[in-house]
Amino acid sequence: TLLLIVLAGMMLITLTGCGKEDNESKEEEKVDLGKWNENVYTNEYLGMKITLPEGWTAATDEQIAKLMNIGEEVLKDEGKYMSEVAKQTSRYYASATEDATGSGIIVMSEKTPGATLDDYVKALKTQLTSMTQMSYKVTHEGEAKLSGTTWSTLTLTETTYGVAQRYYVCEKDGSFVGIILTSSNGEEKLDTIAKFFE
Repeated sequence: TLLLIVLAGMMLITLTGCGKEDNESKEEEKVDLGKWNENVYTNEYLGMKITLPEGWTAATDEQIAKLMNIGEEVLKDEGKYMSEVAKQTSRYYASATEDATGSGIIVMSEKTPGATLDDYVKALKTQLTSMTQMSYKVTHEGEAKLSGTTWSTLTLTETTYGVAQRYYVCEKDGSFVGIILTSSNGEEKLDTIAKFFE
């Protein structure tokens, strides 16, 4: 689980300086983080549904808030929580981990004003493959359909930790939405995890 969070954090680091700063004052936007009902996550805003099989555990609201550096005390007040989430440049919507292997899913977004989808994917690829503490190798770049949306994809293997990852990225309302699939059992497992999405 820790590895999954560290790897997701890298996606955020990737885009520093990718776009122009947005200094315009905007009214607070409505945020839909989606909801888990048992093993099914739905998010109308993202047009996404994830059904986890047995042996997978979804992150709690507290864990998601922690990823965004929002304190647990704010969670007790829905209005305050959503207000804090709306201020975030990077948002985490959902995360889940396979109990036995540590394979996982993270759904997140990041605001990068002025950047294009190509800029974002190129920066992500450059950041990951130039890391010295990890050894990433790109095995596939392309596009794929997931949850009815066409995504730019980047599939990599990482030999230090022995994982495979696939990043799905699309642009939505001035932000880049990212889905990160991580497998400790090779790239074929990534294809299996992708089938959890409807």
